[in-house]
Order: sequence, then C-alpha cells, then structure tokens
Amino acid sequence: TLTLRNRLEMEVAVLLAFDCYLRAADIEGIQKRHLIFAKKPSEEHLATLVLPKTKTGVNQSVVVRSLLLHTLLNRVLPEGPADRLFPFSLSSFRQNIRSALKERPLRIPDIHITPHSLRYGGATHDFLTKSLSIQDIQQRGRWSSTKMLHRYIQVGTTAQVQLDYPAATNRVLTRISADIPGFFNLPDSF
Repeated sequence: TLTLRNRLEMEVAVLLAFDCYLRAADIEGIQKRHLIFAKKPSEEHLATLVLPKTKTGVNQSVVVRSLLLHTLLNRVLPEGPADRLFPFSLSSFRQNIRSALKERPLRIPDIHITPHSLRYGGATHDFLTKSLSIQDIQQRGRWSSTKMLHRYIQVGTTAQVQLDYPAATNRVLTRISADIPGFFNLPDSF
C-alpha cells in the first residue's frame, strides 16, 4: 500500500525496522551516514546499520540481511541532501501505517500496528521460521537479557492475528511472500 501511495521511504522504513528490530526512536534518528554498505555483499551481510545511541547503549549496530531492503535502500539514499535517512516525522509514519492497513489490498482495519510493532514482528518472524537462534535474535535486537527478548516474541498473538485476516488479505500476503523480488520488480541476486 505504501508503494502504491508512492511512499517509498516509508516502505523502506517498515522493512528496515522489521529486518533490524528497530525501535521507533531508532527509525526517526537514522542518518544516511549510519548505513554502511558492504564492499562485497553476501547473503548474510549486505550492509550494516550503526546505531550511535539507543535505549540500551551507545555504538551498537545491526546487519541488514534482506536483498529487497538493500536494493530499496540504494534507491532511497541518493535522493536529497538531508542528513536524515527518512525525511518524515514519526507521527506521519504512524498515521500512514494505520491508514495503509485499512486500504486495499490489505484491508486489516482492526489490527493495532505501530512502528514499534515491527520490532516485535521481526523477532517473532525469525523465531518462528527458525532462521536465527535465540542468542542471535537477542544480539540482533540489542536486548540485555533473554527475559527481555521473550517479551517480544509474540507467537500466540501472531497466530491469532493470522486467523483473523480476511481471506483476500491472506491471498495477497501469500502472493507477495512467494516472490518478493518479483512482486516489487527487483533483482533476486547481485
């Protein structure tokens, strides 16, 4: 929906927050210089996002793993002289997420998703797909303990939300997830 609205920078922010388990304040504070692209990208390491100051400390970082996200970041970065990576306010971001959920093709008006929900969603996704160990998820999310991490892994909530999706929404999400690069007309490799 954000793509259809021509809000590429918000689409990228959603994907980056999900992939890197970002807090809302992290999204708003990212500067272009905080994103360092790998000289020789690999499947595991496409770029590094440096987080100079977060809730849990200073000079932290997280690896960007998604080829789709890497491609989109390269499209967003060259635009404009501003220092901030994303040229929108957090309140505008929240409002666009809320309204995008209500529109076609998703039509999920009753779900409460905020920018911070993407942090929960990314960690839960990686846990459910077993793509990362608990220790790797904890490190990636910059949680000080596994006790804090377990508050973010929302298996039950995820299952319930998926049951509540309209059938049309499930079809759209299945179609997108089956071929993400194709859906967004992006390369599937370097």
